[in-house]
Amino acid sequence: MSPDGRSWRIKDADQVDVSARLGRFDTAQADRIRRQADEIEHLLRRGERWWDAWAGWTPDPAWVAPANLPAGWDA
Repeated sequence: MSPDGRSWRIKDADQVDVSARLGRFDTAQADRIRRQADEIEHLLRRGERWWDAWAGWTPDPAWVAPANLPAGWDA
């Protein structure tokens, strides 16, 4: 996807078949990958983004950040 989110292209679709042939996943998994890709493509064509559901997400204020995070992690 372009940085502005207005254009996109399908990458590595041929690798699904290659990976299935190499046994990295079975045909059922390859079919699920293709179906998921089709669903995402349809969303994009409608101008929707799969991540839009997360746009308003904020962490629970009760959550405590781990003490060992590096300085500036929240910037």
